[in-house]
Amino acid sequence: MAIKGDIRRRFEQWVSNPHCEANTISAVFNVPMRKVVKVEPHDSSDEMPFGQSPFALARGNMFERSLFRDNAKRLIDALHEVDQLEKVPTVQFWDCRQKGSGGGEARLKRCLTDTRRVLSEIIAGGVAKTHIIAGATILIPGRAMLPDSYLIIDALIIKPTRIENPHFEAIVVEVKTYTDRAGYTDGGSLAQARAQAGVYVYGLQVALQEWGIQAAYRVSNQGVLILTKPGSNRPAVRAGEDLKYQADRARLGFERLRSISQKYCALEDDKRQVDEDGTLREIVEAPIAYCESCLTFCDRAQICHRRLRDAGAAAILGDDVARFLGRVSMPRSFELMDGAAPQNEAESDFQSRYLNLMPRRSRA
Repeated sequence: MAIKGDIRRRFEQWVSNPHCEANTISAVFNVPMRKVVKVEPHDSSDEMPFGQSPFALARGNMFERSLFRDNAKRLIDALHEVDQLEKVPTVQFWDCRQKGSGGGEARLKRCLTDTRRVLSEIIAGGVAKTHIIAGATILIPGRAMLPDSYLIIDALIIKPTRIENPHFEAIVVEVKTYTDRAGYTDGGSLAQARAQAGVYVYGLQVALQEWGIQAAYRVSNQGVLILTKPGSNRPAVRAGEDLKYQADRARLGFERLRSISQKYCALEDDKRQVDEDGTLREIVEAPIAYCESCLTFCDRAQICHRRLRDAGAAAILGDDVARFLGRVSMPRSFELMDGAAPQNEAESDFQSRYLNLMPRRSRA
């Protein structure tokens, strides 16, 4: 579930279109595009509000809380059903959640401290137990996003490995409320859930290293998705989800974001406050790189679409058409297709590729 202070949503926003500088500034500084839309001139028909339904958010919050009620009994029972927990005498539950998510902590920094303490206490306690941590909070170092790069993991399973090094295996658990329909579960939804879990795998690897306890833990590249069973709010467990590619994607993404954030602010000033008005102006004036995916996540997509349409840009017809036309505008492409003489190398290349696609009779 999305939690205030968690940068996962912003990371996914950036990944959806990393080539757009306006989108990058919005994600790095946490200035939503819906605010940008309100301060720039546009037609009211261009507005495309995104965001989850309050009813969906409420249902998700209730579902997640039900999993962790009574020391996570419902979650533990569901994991036992699919043999994700060994038949140990006890499974110890640790709650590091914020108050707004059903936990006991008011501040995110305190959740971070609690998570580090719990992981250290697990090491000190030996390998007699399996553990579940709710709301494990970590911090990505290097100021990839401002002001801080917190990640809140829905749940962690910590299992003894029964070997000397590492002593424990950490498995990321991602909770979603959509229905598990076995082989008919929506592929896009599953891909999104895996992508989000992969961010946590990478973040946990970095956090353990930052805290100096990486030798005791192996972060699994296989995660667990908790969905709902059809027609109910009972958990359906999908174990063994491969997250390696998504964790690698997150690593590369955060490396890129660290270099980008340095472009916009002096990172040595840890107390820097984001000037939202100034950032809004930067986003409005920043270069855009419109693509098909913008229509799925960005409140500003229709505004950019209209501006590119007025400019005759091919991007409004889709990514494939934009790649085919390259630097040639749509009006000019029509002229070249009608036989106009190319005026530069780009136009010549386009006309040649277009003619190669045409049947010989049409060319004659």
